[in-house]
Amino acid sequence: MARSAVLCLLLLTASAAMRDSGEVRASDCETGVLDGGEDGMNVLVYQLCVDRLTVGFRDSEVVEEITCGPAGSVHLWMSTDHKVCGSPPAPDAPRVYDLLEPLRGVGGTVSAPVAKRVTCGGTSGRATAVVPDARAALLATRTGDTLYEQVSRRFVRQCIGPSA
Repeated sequence: MARSAVLCLLLLTASAAMRDSGEVRASDCETGVLDGGEDGMNVLVYQLCVDRLTVGFRDSEVVEEITCGPAGSVHLWMSTDHKVCGSPPAPDAPRVYDLLEPLRGVGGTVSAPVAKRVTCGGTSGRATAVVPDARAALLATRTGDTLYEQVSRRFVRQCIGPSA
């Protein structure tokens, strides 16, 4: 019983410290459904916060996260399939590739080539791609009227550096 009380007190203290430090709470974020899926399956959801946009499947994995970096830069992380990895990627020994290739958009729109680090394998069994400077590529490829593209553009625009 005493352990539970101490643990509860520690969690409350940590929560208050995070709130006082200015870190974003889930209640400060907008959430919504991007795609209703079929019969409640494959429902694609998003969470839009000041510092990040997260997209994933309800009650499952995150498939994309966009974050604001220093001076207004925009970073993109994706869980994806990639031709350099094969199918499926080997889970035991992840391989890393630094590539220069276009980013593809929802409607097939392609950006100019961007630096992309692709990691094949690992615990997820999928590839992950990281684009450290994704602002221009995201704005070039998210041009349509879908909610996904609108929310992406809105987030990228709010990632403005302090000098702007």
